Amino acid sequence: MADHAVALWLAAARRIREYDEATRRGEWRWQTGKPIWRLRGRVLGLLSFGAIARGIADRARPFGVEIWAHDPFVDAAELARRGVRAVSFDELVEGSDYLMVQAPLTSSTRGMFHRDTLRRMKPTSILVNTARGPIVEDAALAEALAAKQAEATALEAELGTTKDALASAEASVRDAKQQYEQLGGDEGPSAGDKRAHRKAKTALAKAQTELAKLEAQHAELNNRIKRKRLELPWVKVESRYEFDTETGRRTRRIFSRDAPSSSPTTSCTGRITRSGHAPAARASRTGSTAG
Repeated sequence: MADHAVALWLAAARRIREYDEATRRGEWRWQTGKPIWRLRGRVLGLLSFGAIARGIADRARPFGVEIWAHDPFVDAAELARRGVRAVSFDELVEGSDYLMVQAPLTSSTRGMFHRDTLRRMKPTSILVNTARGPIVEDAALAEALAAKQAEATALEAELGTTKDALASAEASVRDAKQQYEQLGGDEGPSAGDKRAHRKAKTALAKAQTELAKLEAQHAELNNRIKRKRLELPWVKVESRYEFDTETGRRTRRIFSRDAPSSSPTTSCTGRITRSGHAPAARASRTGSTAG
């Protein structure tokens, strides 16, 4: 499970899904995954510090991340001995760039990540839940994701307004330039009203300044929309065991945050022994990080 959790984290952090889709379209540009940050120096937070979380910490450390953990049942001295910073739950939520949930499902952890908790996380953070699904409230997660989409939609509406203003400014520049050239342009009037020439020159400069300002606004809005579309702030994984009494097999299914409960994206199966335990899993363990 530690391997799987780290694989999901890396796939989200390095935009593997975006690059995979771009490659299939025949696009081969590193800019496809923007914005993307190097892992070194960023904070990887662990909720709980049991055996799996410790395995995650060991695997993540070589990437140069700073590892934080919150676990009320593990002594701060033990965390420090393992090179992990002990923090409060609030510090973990607000300070983590990558937050990986490995806590058991109890009355205190059920719904721990609700609307208020998710709002306090960094807007670019990545949440990987490979513990139990109910720790993160599905409705709150959907609301947080929808809010980001709504912001992107609002930006697109603003972009449409800017495009109209841009077209109007371009027309104004063309008209001012035509009038200026009719009055002699940069060479000045050979005859006639010099005052009109100066006035036309001033109007052209003003129109060009306004156009440059709108072009800069348009470019910034485009960049903001692209960043919103490419952000992958949440990766939620829910594990579920299903038993087939006829075949004596146990299936462990993993659902991505965007998949309906009936659409597993990952599964592994193993035959149930008489003791009730499954031997090493067979079939696939091909994690998904839906964007």
